[in-house]
Amino acid sequence: MISYLSGEIVHKDPKFIILNTGGIGFKIFINPEFASKLPATGKQSEIYCSLFVRQDLLELFGFPSIEQLEFFNLLTTVSGVGPKTALLILGVAQLNSLKAAILRGEADILTKVSGVGKKTAERIIIDLKTKVSELSTGAPVEKIGENADVIEVLMSFGYTRSQINEALEKLGLEISGTGNKIKNLLKILGQKK
Repeated sequence: MISYLSGEIVHKDPKFIILNTGGIGFKIFINPEFASKLPATGKQSEIYCSLFVRQDLLELFGFPSIEQLEFFNLLTTVSGVGPKTALLILGVAQLNSLKAAILRGEADILTKVSGVGKKTAERIIIDLKTKVSELSTGAPVEKIGENADVIEVLMSFGYTRSQINEALEKLGLEISGTGNKIKNLLKILGQKK
């Protein structure tokens, strides 16, 4: 099973990349949101992968984090959700927003994806509601919605999920408000560099 690849991006497209690893070019399907965050062609990149095997085809699907890979694998356990649909679902919103929507039973965010109708969205919610809270988010499920904006902003600055979660644990409970949290978390994260 291929779960992680590192190498040079030799081709980049909104739907896939070709990654040269040890002289072998791997075609890895990605969503446009992830594609926009990848370095340019010729640069090095690291990608978490899921390998799908069908009768006559092997396909790799790539993600920026292990958390997204785990969520992708969960999505593909739902009847009617294939790997390409699961990939598109991950591109429609931040991971924490998707998890929070599933926990609240909100199908609207899922139906934004082409090929996901109301019934499929409801099936995803029913099948994954209990499993979502068990994923290794590093933050209690109740706090997902509360800190989703903060996490999204810090990830856009290039911090990893684990760095942000570590900083959130150090953040005092008396600090509230998205702006104040971001300001204080940046101080905490800046001390580590």
